[in-house]
Amino acid sequence: EFTLLFDTAWATYKAHFLRLLKVNSLPVIAVTALLAIFPFIGDFQTIVEYLQAGDIVRILALIFGISTLVVGISSLNYIAQIRVVSSEEEVSTISTYEYASKFLFSYIWVLILTGLCILAGFILLIVPGIVVAVWLSLTSFVLITGKAKGLEALRMSKKYVRGIWLQVFVRLLAAAFL
Repeated sequence: EFTLLFDTAWATYKAHFLRLLKVNSLPVIAVTALLAIFPFIGDFQTIVEYLQAGDIVRILALIFGISTLVVGISSLNYIAQIRVVSSEEEVSTISTYEYASKFLFSYIWVLILTGLCILAGFILLIVPGIVVAVWLSLTSFVLITGKAKGLEALRMSKKYVRGIWLQVFVRLLAAAFL
């Protein structure tokens, strides 16, 4: 069964390789463009002086801004990848990202809810945290495929895992080791 999982994953990857390559190229191009224009905005010394000013509000604002940018781009790319793999028809890269942008805030909200639920489980003890993490492991897929949003996506994920909890846990553990 373990090799079947990897065989299926490899077959899916090969079947969607070109579409995944196109979707993953867009964030790389965007980040490269930002890095290319960065020298015109300011150099490294300017950033060091900015941080050495010691204004905690400025430093926190910079950290928040960079974190928001990273989470936004990563989330859009993740949603677009799932859309490409789960879509039966051929869709353009632009329409894939348009689709992804519709789910961005819902996706981030579901990530926050999932994180809070898992944190609550880990506060209770480690085992409940692991159980909750496995229950909610399919939440993003439920959301992105359009089956539910918000708390309902969390409930549906738990429902999908019911009866196959151990199999899902083993697969998540295998993926974590890889």
